[in-house]
Amino acid sequence: MGPAITLPERSQPAVRSPDRYVDIDPSTRKGTDWTEPSPQLVCTPGDADCSANFEPAEQAAEWTLHKNKKSGNAYWDEPKATKRCSGFGAREYKARLWNLHFFSNWTRACRETEIEIHGVVFPTPAQCDSKWPFGGVTGHWVVDVLENDCLAHWGKVADKGCINNRLKRFQSRLHNVKSKEDRMSICLTAPAVIQGKRVPTPTSCNDQGIWGVYGIWDLEDQSC
Repeated sequence: MGPAITLPERSQPAVRSPDRYVDIDPSTRKGTDWTEPSPQLVCTPGDADCSANFEPAEQAAEWTLHKNKKSGNAYWDEPKATKRCSGFGAREYKARLWNLHFFSNWTRACRETEIEIHGVVFPTPAQCDSKWPFGGVTGHWVVDVLENDCLAHWGKVADKGCINNRLKRFQSRLHNVKSKEDRMSICLTAPAVIQGKRVPTPTSCNDQGIWGVYGIWDLEDQSC
């Protein structure tokens, strides 16, 4: 018997992390080895962790888009943000629904097809528009997560005194609103802290042109 021959060890196949994601040209997505991201990377509205870094979740959304295309189900294309804010910390997004069959119930398909924006899952649009079958179906969402460009803040809150025997009026100017934004919409949806209590929205807003927009709160006060 001849001398023993020692064979070289076979190299082990590379083990990839389940949350690995390969970024490619979104216009083609051809020849790409996709790996589904971990579901823990995606949050839903109301989660405390939705204020965290959303980059992995956005990658997960790309995976979902790719998977839906292959499944044959209806899916939304990449959501597009509008240029103007729709409220305090909020912006409208819209997307077109694809993969609808000619005799589809477009209203039902629009309402029942979820989408991910900034890693947050929106089960249904706020509004559906249709020019079906040739113009397509468009969904609209108001997104109030990670829209920092739409955040504003109140200045010093002024006590304007009692306006009757039950209510006291407070007033403050809204700051950090860009010139092209709808500052009345932002004002009417901006929360404030007045006398240590969080007030979700003003009672009204007063746009004074070049002097700015002011929020007005009429709050119950026992001292009146």
